Amino acid sequence: MERLGRTRPSSGAELPSDVVSAGADGGGWSCVDVLALPPVIDVVTAGSVLGIGRTKAYTLARTDTFPCRVIRAGRTYLVPTAALWRLLDLYPPRPADAAE
Repeated sequence: MERLGRTRPSSGAELPSDVVSAGADGGGWSCVDVLALPPVIDVVTAGSVLGIGRTKAYTLARTDTFPCRVIRAGRTYLVPTAALWRLLDLYPPRPADAAE
């Protein structure tokens, strides 16, 4: 399986347990892990997928230079997962047509 980045989030409190445990071997994020993320993630998790540390991720978000779209909601920086997928050129699998 192709691995993306080198780090995992230090705390999985924001993510479902099945997503956090998906790459718990410390080898980074696989394409399957990234495609399983919820629709919106925090900037630290997005940075982790990209191999960017926590401090750098916040700095990039604050200076509007994060590699993909970031939404500021109060004091929180959020990344739409679809924007991360586009940056990484990942696309979710299409459901099989039921008519066929």
